[in-house]
Amino acid sequence: MDRASVDSRLMEVGLPSKVLLAFSDGNPSLNLPYHNNDHCYNVAVDAFDLGKMFPEMNERSLRHLLVAGLFHDYAHTGYSHPDN
Repeated sequence: MDRASVDSRLMEVGLPSKVLLAFSDGNPSLNLPYHNNDHCYNVAVDAFDLGKMFPEMNERSLRHLLVAGLFHDYAHTGYSHPDN
């Protein structure tokens, strides 16, 4: 996945591109080998696409799912122990 995949899904649920810009430009874990932006993009897109399979998921719920997936490892330290 790439940034464009996330951006297209943001537009689908009515979120502005500035959400993705705030994430990608400010993520301190950008250069980690695993918990980096690409990983977060993949999780966000996969969660969103999976959520669309459930008819009870409305646009608001899909929006929350997408943002949660995108930010789930934001500022991850890269260590195996839980971050604070």
